[in-house]
This record gives sequence, C-alpha cells and structure tokens, in this order.
Amino acid sequence: MATRIDDWYDSFWDIAMKYCEGNVEAAERFMDTSVFMFYYRIKQKAAYVNWHNRQMRS
Repeated sequence: MATRIDDWYDSFWDIAMKYCEGNVEAAERFMDTSVFMFYYRIKQKAAYVNWHNRQMRS
C-alpha cells in the first residue's frame, strides 16, 4: 500500500512541471504545498487502516 501511495505522489511531478511551465523551483513549491498535504493525509489514513487491520486480527 505504501509503495502505491509513493508512486501516486511521484506521478504528480509531471503535472506540476506542466502547470508551472517547466519552472523547477515553482514545481517543487507546488509539490511541497498542495500535493504534499494530500499525500500526508493519505499516508496517515493508510497507516491507520494497517494498524486497525492488525488490531482486528489479534
């Protein structure tokens, strides 16, 4: 699950570059603000689901 989330995050780099018209610095800022917020929340949810599933098995 974690690798799929990381792949999803990495897939946004091309979109960020296109949105920022090839400006690497602006694209990095876009990734660090907008996309990273979603990435962080999704990582939290995935960690909770994994933890919850382990608790239910015990």
